Amino acid sequence: MVRGKEEEYQHSEGYYLRRPRKRPLRKSSKKRVRLAMKVLLSLMVLGGMLYLGRAGYQYATHAPRFNISSIVVTGNHFASEKSIRDTIDALKGKNIFSVKLSDIQRRVESHPWLNRSTVKRLLPSTITVVVHEEKPVAMVNYRDQIYLISEGAIFIDRYGPPYRHLSLPLISGRQDLSLNQWKKGIVDSVRFINLLARREPDLLSDITLIEISESPSLQVLFKGCPVPIKLLADDFLDNWKKLSFVMAGIKGKYENIEYIDLKFADQIVIKTKQERR
Repeated sequence: MVRGKEEEYQHSEGYYLRRPRKRPLRKSSKKRVRLAMKVLLSLMVLGGMLYLGRAGYQYATHAPRFNISSIVVTGNHFASEKSIRDTIDALKGKNIFSVKLSDIQRRVESHPWLNRSTVKRLLPSTITVVVHEEKPVAMVNYRDQIYLISEGAIFIDRYGPPYRHLSLPLISGRQDLSLNQWKKGIVDSVRFINLLARREPDLLSDITLIEISESPSLQVLFKGCPVPIKLLADDFLDNWKKLSFVMAGIKGKYENIEYIDLKFADQIVIKTKQERR
């Protein structure tokens, strides 16, 4: 009887007018909603950052205050600041962010005096350049012109009044030597100079002339000794101590000596002018 009344009520109009109960959301549905909100928020933040980044980039690359207006050079001693700035002076007026530091560095290091450099931006409009110069170790008399040469056997600059304060040995040779003979002779001479600079710096200051020839040996003149000394660049120091004893014995008798030969490992050869005849 009760069941019949319930069925009768369900088919009545009042049953359908009742507000249906809300079913609670499942936990998985809540997680999806939270995740969607997080993704949406992240996209909004990312979009804002991209917009601000693009706006900042446009400002940094187009604002006049970031145009290069000054170039500061430090670390130079031989090369003039103007000559270094001239290699990159064309960059003035360009945006400081649009130029590559590596390009500036390459231009600066094209200067013959410069070995390497460090280039930085100093905002808003300054480029700073710290340079490291080549070290001159000798002068070379080549084709009737005198040049300064570095410890890496690189021609730096033509010798002139700005460098007259330098006290450097002179490398010379017959002008009819081939280009390859000149190259080898210069490299051997510089290697010899670098060896003395490391191990016998006082002796290096006594060199007045290094003569290049077609033979593999060098012919060197020292202060206080008018006799040429023939030697090989790498083996010179092995015989130098022996030579000091010989020099003491022939001091004041140089007029009869043509040259002293140190090329041999176990002996010192003194060539007299009479023997040549």
